[in-house]
Amino acid sequence: VPTTIGMAGLAAGGRAGEADAAAGQIPDPGAELEAAPAGLRWEVLAPRAEVTPADTNSASVVLMVDAGKTRLLFLGDTGLEEQQEILSRIDQLEADVIKVSHHGSRDQDQGLPARVGAAWALVSVGADNGYGHPSGETLAALANSGTRTLRTDTSGSIALSPEDGALRPWVERQATPDVGPHP
Repeated sequence: VPTTIGMAGLAAGGRAGEADAAAGQIPDPGAELEAAPAGLRWEVLAPRAEVTPADTNSASVVLMVDAGKTRLLFLGDTGLEEQQEILSRIDQLEADVIKVSHHGSRDQDQGLPARVGAAWALVSVGADNGYGHPSGETLAALANSGTRTLRTDTSGSIALSPEDGALRPWVERQATPDVGPHP
């Protein structure tokens, strides 16, 4: 069952639109809705078209995005099972930035950060949420893989921009990022 992905702002001329997304899709330069702006390429990693997701989180669209020289992995709200399936099927998961799934919940494959090897992780999570997100286990897995983590609950809005061959963070509020050793 394909999942619908909104392509607002990426479609030609800034028009909003949506399309079905399933693993293996890449933008088709000839299709107006899926056409990627210059220097931007993405591939849908999940969900697979032949799999019926168990719930809405399992149906999250997972994207690998190449933006110039920067590679980003967006995990949506996937959990342990979906992440294990992706890890078993895809050899090249290396990325510079990982958008951590489901607000950094405990429902993660703790080996995924090491496979991705990202310099930066972004966790979109509300402050003082009642779920305990992000989990200490997930933050530890990121730190142990050498990934620096920025969180919206502590930093507010976050941006990363390329500068002198590296990604530099901008945050709305100064907070100490969860930093692990990074080569």
